[in-house]
Formats: sequence, C-alpha cells, structure tokens
Amino acid sequence: MHDIDFSIDRRLVELAREGDGGAAHELIERHQERVYRLAYRLTGQADTAADIAQDTFLRLLQNLASINDGQALIRWLTRTATNIARDRWRSRRDTVEFDEALYDDDMARDITDDAAASAQMGERIQRGLMELPHRYREAFILRHVEDLTHEEMCAQLGLSLSVVKVRIHRACRMLRALLPEYEGDGPDV
Repeated sequence: MHDIDFSIDRRLVELAREGDGGAAHELIERHQERVYRLAYRLTGQADTAADIAQDTFLRLLQNLASINDGQALIRWLTRTATNIARDRWRSRRDTVEFDEALYDDDMARDITDDAAASAQMGERIQRGLMELPHRYREAFILRHVEDLTHEEMCAQLGLSLSVVKVRIHRACRMLRALLPEYEGDGPDV
C-alpha cells in the first residue's frame, strides 16, 4: 500500500463521481490486480477470485459517494473484497481446492532458478494457506500480505483486538506446522 499515490486515486474518485467513465475505468485498472490477488489468496481459485474482483468493482461504482480519499478507497476495496470472499465461503462451506493450473502456466515461463525456487515456495505457502480454516487464512492474509494493522483488521472484521491477535497467532502456528521446511522464514506475530 506504500507505493500507491493516493492523490491520484482521490482525483479519479472525484471525477468518477461526476460521471467521468474514463476516470472510473482508470480507477479500476489501477487496483484490479491488487483486488484480484487478495481474492485469490483468500479463495485459492482463479475463477472465484475474478468474480470477487468484478463484484468488488461493481459495488465500488455504486458506492463512490462513500469514498472520501485515496486511502479510504484502498481500505474500502480490501474490506469489500474480503467480505465478498467470506460470504461466498459461508454459502459454500466446502473445501476450497487449490488452482494448480494458474501456477502451471506461470511455471512454464522462462524464469531463473531463484525465481523458480521462489515460485515453488509461493505455491507451497498458498497450498498451506488453503488448508487453514477460513477465519485464520483471512487473518493471516490481511496482516502479513495486505499489511493491515491490528486496528484496521478489527475495524474491517468487526472483531476485538484480542480475537484478531489470537487468529493471527493461530494462523502462523498452523502454517508453521504445515510448512516445517520454512521454519524461521515466516512472519513474526
């Protein structure tokens, strides 16, 4: 979130609110990859992540009036995509399968040995995340991938600080148990 120019987002939101379709399109283009990555990490499925991203941006266009500035936009997108993913998970309540085809295509590219090792580690971590119960996966991703503070997570998830901290701690502990080969490489709680 540190590399985003919030002043550009604020201006695009203002223009989109006034009916500028080009500004709305540019706003979506600027954040499409971020929202898709979050949705993919939460669901482990490319098609579902694409649907969640699309739903998130449809809701954005319907709710532009509630966005005050560029930072609020990022928080709103993260919260909305997370909520849509959670709603889908609750309605399904079944096992989420890891989408191997996405990594197979990526791995087919001409990449260096270091990049291949990194991609394999990323694939293994994503598989581990998919084995976590949804509430722990969500907590881990919001804290260690999306880099939300504990307070932001409390507001977004509607949970107390102690519950948020417990979920992050348990998610890290579960991941360490699932991925013993990365012991010591993971995030600190």
